[in-house]
Amino acid sequence: MPLAVLLLAAAASQPAETGKTQAESGLHAEPGSGRVVVLDFPDTAERLAALARENLDAGDTTMALFLAQRALRLQRDLADAAEIAARACLAQQEFGAAEDYARRWLDATGRSAAALMLSARIAFAQGEWERAVAFADATQADKLAPADRAARDELRTLAKAEVAARAELAEKARAARERAFAERTLAEADESPKAAPPPKDVVLYGTTWCGFCARARRWLREHRIAFADKDVERDPDAAQELNRKAAAAGRRASGVPVIDVHGTLVMGFDVPELERLLGTR
Repeated sequence: MPLAVLLLAAAASQPAETGKTQAESGLHAEPGSGRVVVLDFPDTAERLAALARENLDAGDTTMALFLAQRALRLQRDLADAAEIAARACLAQQEFGAAEDYARRWLDATGRSAAALMLSARIAFAQGEWERAVAFADATQADKLAPADRAARDELRTLAKAEVAARAELAEKARAARERAFAERTLAEADESPKAAPPPKDVVLYGTTWCGFCARARRWLREHRIAFADKDVERDPDAAQELNRKAAAAGRRASGVPVIDVHGTLVMGFDVPELERLLGTR
């Protein structure tokens, strides 16, 4: 159905020119205005995807996602549209949607190198280091352009370093727990005052699509804070656990992230409060 929509072009003083694609898509460039007017939306999925690609390349991720979604309604397995939608969602930090569109792109292309590489980037952006490594390892380097090959190697190296760091932190935490248990056992045997119980674990309650949750995860890892990462959307037990803790504290968990630091709930990504509780200043 014909619609009138204004798109901001990349150049502010020159009329947008995209040649045949604009003409076929029902576009009209207003001379000297820096605007492109869409007089009629394309009537095929391929032409919608081509117009979405132009908007993505111009940096308009909102319009690119809108057009790509329209294309996918017409043709669910259109690879170009799924790719554009995934890249637009990643740019907007809508990680859950980016993952869904990336899976559709993987299916449509038979797990192409480019689709695997984008999936690795999405996992990396969320701090899901093991998945990032798995996608990067599955990407055939010889199928990528030299620049993308270098980016894949760098991402893989960084993600592996994070996996190793997390494993080291987990091992240190395990060793500390064992030492605390041994010391407490000896103290009880000597009938000396009981040692205080070890501090409660740090727990982050969040979701995959929440940008502030991703930032909180990165902050905790950068400060070498071992923590449990619980998804309140995918894990009903985690959601119930959070609600119980909030009720006990006389608070209401109305959003994410919520971070339990040694029994104190931090609502949202509150850096000063985290620094105070964790002693990272």
